[in-house]
Amino acid sequence: MNFQKSILKKKLRLQKPKFPLARKVQLQPQSTHHPTLKMKTTNNLNHHRKKPSLFPRRHQPIENYFVSSFLSTTFTRSFSFHLAPEDLSTFNELFTACRLNDIQRFDDLMSRLRVLKTIDKSPSVIDILNYQTAGSFDTLLHVTSERGHLKLIQRLLTEGANPALANQRAKYPYNLCKNKEAKEVFRLFRHEHPDKYDYTLGQVGPSLSPEELERQHTNERERRRQMKKRRNEKQRSDQDRQQREHQEEQQRAKFLSLTDTEKRTLAVQMNFETSKPDELHLGRCWQCALKISDEPFTYYDYKFCSTACLKAHRTKSKAN
Repeated sequence: MNFQKSILKKKLRLQKPKFPLARKVQLQPQSTHHPTLKMKTTNNLNHHRKKPSLFPRRHQPIENYFVSSFLSTTFTRSFSFHLAPEDLSTFNELFTACRLNDIQRFDDLMSRLRVLKTIDKSPSVIDILNYQTAGSFDTLLHVTSERGHLKLIQRLLTEGANPALANQRAKYPYNLCKNKEAKEVFRLFRHEHPDKYDYTLGQVGPSLSPEELERQHTNERERRRQMKKRRNEKQRSDQDRQQREHQEEQQRAKFLSLTDTEKRTLAVQMNFETSKPDELHLGRCWQCALKISDEPFTYYDYKFCSTACLKAHRTKSKAN
C-alpha cells in the first residue's frame, strides 16, 4: 500500500506543469534622450515557488518606455497656418533669392508682397517670412544664415523674420551662422532692437554696439599686424642664420683643402699683414676646421679644438 502511494506521488510530481521561461525587462538607456528596452531571457529556477510578478508575462502589456525626442525638445514651430498656392509660390521665390544671395530679386519680391497684402492681409508678410518648409522646418533666416549672406540677414531681421524659430534639428538661425561676421549682424541688430524678438530663446549672442565692434576690429587688426611683424622678423633671422651657416661651410671646406704648410704660411702672413682680413678665420682646428672659442690644444704650431682631433692629426702625421 505504501509502495503504491509513493508511485502515485512520483507520477503527480512528474505531471506538475512547469512555468515557462520568463522575460526580464531591463531599462538600459543608451543616451539621455533615447532610452531603449533590452530583453534578456533568464531561467526561473524557483519555478515551484509562487512569487509576486517581478517580470511582466507575455500576455501582459509592457509599458512603453520609449521617450520621443520630438516631445522632449523645447523649441517653437509655427504650424498654425497653411499658405495659399499664390503665397507659396512667392515664398518659393523668396527662398531661392535667399539661397542665391540675390538682393535685388529679394527687394522686388518684398515690394510686390507688401502691395498684395494691402488687399489680402491673411496671411501677413511676417507669417510668410517665418513660414517653415516641410521636412526640415527651415525658415528663410535659416537658409540665409547658413550661407553667410550678411545683407540678406539684416533685411530679413528688419522685415520681421523671427530668429527664435528652430528647425527639425533644433537649430536656430544664429547657430547656423557660417562665420563670425554673420553672428555680428545678429548681435548688432539685438543692440538696436532689444525688444523686437526673444533673443534668449534664439540663442543669439550678447548685444554689440557699433563702437564695441569697431574697437574689436581695431584690436584684431593690431594683433594681426604684430603677428605679421614677428613672422617677418623670424623669417629674416632664419635667412641670416642660413646665410651664415652656408658661409661657414664654405670656409671650413676651403680650410680643410689646404695642407699644413699652406696653413702655416697663411698664419705667418696674417701675423705680418694685420690689415689683411681673415677670410678663412685661421683660429680653427687643424683637423676638423671648427672655430676654436676656448683655449686650444696644441703641439708644435698646430691648434686643435679637442684631444680627439689632436690624436687623429698626430696619427695621420706619423702615417705620412
